[in-house]
Amino acid sequence: MSQFKSIDHGHSFESISKKSSSEFTIQGFVSDSGSENVLREVLDEFHPGKFSLSCLSCSLALVKLSRGISPDILIIDVSGEEQPITALVELSNVLEPDVKVLVIGDRQDANFYRQLTRGLGVAEYLYKPLNRSMVSRFFGPFLNEDEYTPEATRGGRVLGFVGARGGVGTTTIAANFSWYLGEVARRHSLVIDGDLYTGALSILMGTKTDSGLRTAFETPQRVDELFIERSAQKIGERCDVLSSQADMSEIISISKDGPSHLIDVVKKKYNYISIDIPRGFGEISRSMIDLCEQKIIT
Repeated sequence: MSQFKSIDHGHSFESISKKSSSEFTIQGFVSDSGSENVLREVLDEFHPGKFSLSCLSCSLALVKLSRGISPDILIIDVSGEEQPITALVELSNVLEPDVKVLVIGDRQDANFYRQLTRGLGVAEYLYKPLNRSMVSRFFGPFLNEDEYTPEATRGGRVLGFVGARGGVGTTTIAANFSWYLGEVARRHSLVIDGDLYTGALSILMGTKTDSGLRTAFETPQRVDELFIERSAQKIGERCDVLSSQADMSEIISISKDGPSHLIDVVKKKYNYISIDIPRGFGEISRSMIDLCEQKIIT
């Protein structure tokens, strides 16, 4: 799903453990048995045994998705919804940004189709009644494991936390805000400790530190989604922290593209990325401030 610019409206699209990168899942929610039967036939043809399909309304599907791991592909039925766009925006808040979303509905106008595919980043939209030929033809190209990039802007929102002076509690605010987004608001959130020496965020949140963030800044060519999955420490079901704790005597050499490449990668995985930016105007601080879409000054 695409990402929206306002933090108030969120961002576009039952285990605590992370989904394995080798797994591929399709999850579908439809409001009537006829559509369910058609979709089941098509999904059995494309990915037998790799999908789950339920007869649930969009609102009930939202509750279920907020409690579990996002699938690779989501099929959602917005038929009967008074405000289908609003329902999909709410849904996007609980999905990882790189989920392919296929929508079914009961509206046939072209403006609605453009709003979904160009405005919200939905992969495809079909209106009822469904038939097997229609679903195979229009949903088929997206029912695969290849990477897909919608036309709409995608990715999580980056928030920078900066202290006007030392000792004002910026790290505490960044940690608690990120935890709230992940565990209470049910957004996929990541908090990054911009101070590569102290590891203060990890200490505050009770996790171990490693060299993951330092490696990401020094050698960006090594950073991909698998690297993030291995380096980010889990705070809760939907909140992770990425930090490092280098020896104070060491000189850390930051690659010019290190911070920007890291943010490009994590924006595909998290709805919100909070950065605790060290006070001062060093190279690391400046590069991270430039990457933030919104700055919070304490």
